[in-house]
Amino acid sequence: MTQKRLLASAVGFLVVAAAFVTTQQLAPRGLPFGIIVIGLLVGGLNGLVAMGLVLVYRAGSYVNFAQGGIGAAGALVAVKLITIEHLPYVVAVAAGLVVSALAALLAERAIIRRLFTAPRLIVTVATIGAAQFFGGLQALIEASWKDPLHVAPRLTVPWNVSLHVGAVTLHGEHLVALMAIPVVAAAAVLLVLVGREHGVERERAGVDPVGGHLDMGGGRGREGQECGRRKRECAHEHSS
Repeated sequence: MTQKRLLASAVGFLVVAAAFVTTQQLAPRGLPFGIIVIGLLVGGLNGLVAMGLVLVYRAGSYVNFAQGGIGAAGALVAVKLITIEHLPYVVAVAAGLVVSALAALLAERAIIRRLFTAPRLIVTVATIGAAQFFGGLQALIEASWKDPLHVAPRLTVPWNVSLHVGAVTLHGEHLVALMAIPVVAAAAVLLVLVGREHGVERERAGVDPVGGHLDMGGGRGREGQECGRRKRECAHEHSS
């Protein structure tokens, strides 16, 4: 399985490299490097969203459609704190992260844990309902937390810097995102590795992960999913 993944990664890298070289040759003035940087920025942000979906699926074998709503709730609070309450940027961002973490904890306690023994399709559908809830929560925050001066909000980072990359100018928010993307991606990879090692140790010790402990490592794939399904069925039989 590891060899197949390495082969797929190598093929993907070669395809991207070939597309870059081809575009560089066909474009009248070549491929602007600034456009490449913007593409890396947008692709990196989308990649972080995808990594979040993969992490949740590896942990619980369901697709979390509420992921965007959970993150957006914290982001909206951070924006309101900066543009209306005029809190420092770092403090507002930290508060937004706390709000998103609390929203995720609420979803886990109210939905995921209660449906631990349910089929994974039901859990996935339940996350759609959670997404609607967080969407409504954002609308409520937007409607009730407005600037009394009715000034259109403008979110800017406190660092007034700019970097010219070819014909593209990168501002502070672009540079913050470019620095944050590799850090968050590395943390996600570390979480996967730690979860995998933890799952292997639990399997060697013969510990049953049923009861709220999600296994991120032992075996995803068909064998791991079938094993998790049997364990959930056993837990459901014992509880009934």
